[in-house]
Amino acid sequence: MGSGFFRGIALGAAVGVLVFVAASAIAGTTGLGDPFLLGKPNAVDNATSGLAGSNAGPMLDVKNTGAGTALNLTVANGVAPLTVGSGTKVLNLNADKVDGKHASAFLPVAGKAADSALLDGIDSTGFYAAGSKVADSTHADNADHATSADSATSAGSATTASNADKLDGIDSTGFVKGTGRMAGVGLSMALGQSQTVSVPASSLYTLNYQCPAAPFADAKMVLTMTSSGDNIDVWIDAGGGNPLFYSGLGNGATITLSPYGAPADSYTIQLRSNSGKLSTAEVTTAAFQTLCKVEVQEVVTG
Repeated sequence: MGSGFFRGIALGAAVGVLVFVAASAIAGTTGLGDPFLLGKPNAVDNATSGLAGSNAGPMLDVKNTGAGTALNLTVANGVAPLTVGSGTKVLNLNADKVDGKHASAFLPVAGKAADSALLDGIDSTGFYAAGSKVADSTHADNADHATSADSATSAGSATTASNADKLDGIDSTGFVKGTGRMAGVGLSMALGQSQTVSVPASSLYTLNYQCPAAPFADAKMVLTMTSSGDNIDVWIDAGGGNPLFYSGLGNGATITLSPYGAPADSYTIQLRSNSGKLSTAEVTTAAFQTLCKVEVQEVVTG
């Protein structure tokens, strides 16, 4: 028995000890660090098994050429079975539901909604078709020129229906006869300047306002008659005592208002021509420290 014999005995003893220790360690663990066993259940508690690396192809390739699925994920109720880290679409992935709804809950591209024959729940018979007529529209048939033909069914040339002696309950005596116009104009000028106010509605006169040269001094207004061939009566009321009255003024005649053009004042000016025109104007003037303002609102009839 030489030294080689004793070395063999020592090596065998060491290997036996290692196998015994490894077996004891495996028997006393929860699976952590154990190899993955194919064809057998593998279990591990309170730990995550990871597979990491860099590869141009899949990191894990699972194939099943039999009748079963290639992957089975089982979790507790209410827990998502899969977590992904990309929003990229997965090709050929066929899902059973969208937001918890089956395909039958959605309208197909060529489908028709159950109530598509209704508009706000109303069938087409509840609306007037193009070219149709309202049931009581016969009261207004051919009444293009009847201004108050409430019951006229054919008043194409009727200017006054038998029961149209009033407009909104007002008799014709309650309105001003003739054509009418209404307009307004406003001017602003520096001290010492004068401007002529031509009101667009009027054809009876013009008004020239002269702004005083000194702040808050008396201003002056000049009315000039412009109605050729007419004689004009004029009333001017500045809110004081009796209004001013001028009778039978001809074309080109003037009226100078002073001191009615005081630093601030308001006038009512009414003109009536012998041809039946009537003008009523509200004139407001104001002279300030650096400028003057004039506002005219006029209504003309006749």
